[in-house]
Amino acid sequence: GTASVPEVGLEEVQVYPNPLREALTIKGSNALLGAKAILYNINGSAVKTAVINETTQTLDCANLTKGIYFLKVVSAHKIATFKIFKI
Repeated sequence: GTASVPEVGLEEVQVYPNPLREALTIKGSNALLGAKAILYNINGSAVKTAVINETTQTLDCANLTKGIYFLKVVSAHKIATFKIFKI
């Protein structure tokens, strides 16, 4: 048979530091693996996209301008959105 993994909610996802300066860390369980992380600017344009392949993943944000961003984490079944401040 096939092994089933219990679905873990994205409420377990941690995103830090916030506000950020250089890099943003996304931390979660194995259920997060394979999810997509998309960082949008205040105008709704995607400025950074990554596939999460580690339970603790870092996005380099040093080249982003200061302001408000929205990080969307999209897994097979769930979507979580985080408001991020770049200083």
